[in-house]
Amino acid sequence: MSVVQNYFGVSRDDLLKKSRKVHVLYPRQVCQWLMDKWSAHSHKGIGVIFEQDRTSVYNSIGAIDNYMACDDKVKEQIQALEKLILDGDNKS
Repeated sequence: MSVVQNYFGVSRDDLLKKSRKVHVLYPRQVCQWLMDKWSAHSHKGIGVIFEQDRTSVYNSIGAIDNYMACDDKVKEQIQALEKLILDGDNKS
């Protein structure tokens, strides 16, 4: 979550609140997508963190999948975030 916060310049509180403003919604969706890929959390577990049901989490993950299929900029952002996650893991 901290990688997404730093990358997009949003606070943890912003990511966790139920705002539908794009500057918060998109980073939240990206965070959920990354958590789905890089953590052991289920959709239900991610939903608990974000106070959403598993269907909302599933829809967020699907939205990012769709964005990546259609927009190279989104794919590049996700790749950059994944690199930051991996680089962070290598430092420990």
